[in-house]
Amino acid sequence: MNEKSSFVLPPHSESVRIGLAGSEMGNILNQKNMKNRYGKKLREENRKILEISPASPTLRTIMALEFKKLFRTADRVLEIGCGEGDSAEPVLAYTSANMELLDESPEMVRIAKQRLARYKKRVTFIAEDGLSYLERSKPYDFILSSWTIHNFTWEDKVKLFRMIYRKLRTGGLFIMMDKVYPERDKKKLLDLQLARYRYLSKLGMREIMSHERNDFSSRYRMDEQKTYSVLRRIGFHIRVIDRVERDVIMVAKKEL
Repeated sequence: MNEKSSFVLPPHSESVRIGLAGSEMGNILNQKNMKNRYGKKLREENRKILEISPASPTLRTIMALEFKKLFRTADRVLEIGCGEGDSAEPVLAYTSANMELLDESPEMVRIAKQRLARYKKRVTFIAEDGLSYLERSKPYDFILSSWTIHNFTWEDKVKLFRMIYRKLRTGGLFIMMDKVYPERDKKKLLDLQLARYRYLSKLGMREIMSHERNDFSSRYRMDEQKTYSVLRRIGFHIRVIDRVERDVIMVAKKEL
């Protein structure tokens, strides 16, 4: 069956609980029927995994600079899946933004607090189930996400995209930095990153490669055409800012 033609947006479901977890290297979706996909060993090797991922330093800086162009002093800003604070750090450094950093994992929040200690007056940390928090929160001007959403099944991605749209003010922006594969050379780009993991420990390499191959399955993988089509059908106007290999920065605006 053709994946693009057969994909249908599932109906709204406010009863489903989604755990919005750490960024790519943080904690992952935590529904009752889902296993945490980013285990202890991967969290232990998180720093090295980040350091051998070429998109990590480049796109984090570009996202912060793009945010700086769009940010206004009074804007409310939330990051979903802050992980260790890697993506929030350049945003805080380049702007005067006050940020709410959310991660379901207390471990990730603890590390992020240490990393961002110099910005403590401008940061509120939230260790909580993400959907529960968003359901009761006031609207935001910006919602950011870095290497988080690809971890969710497509059914859960759509639920999350809808909640983000709902919780943005009119004119608000969702900035996503994540693995969104181009329509060509998908497997080549995956293999290019997998080869870099040879510098990890044997156990770390085995676990991250298994994790990556699972991410690449049709149940999880974000491809350009499908991802942007879903977001547009929800109501977003999409603008792609930059790409490094398989990773992109995308700005999605709520216009209505």
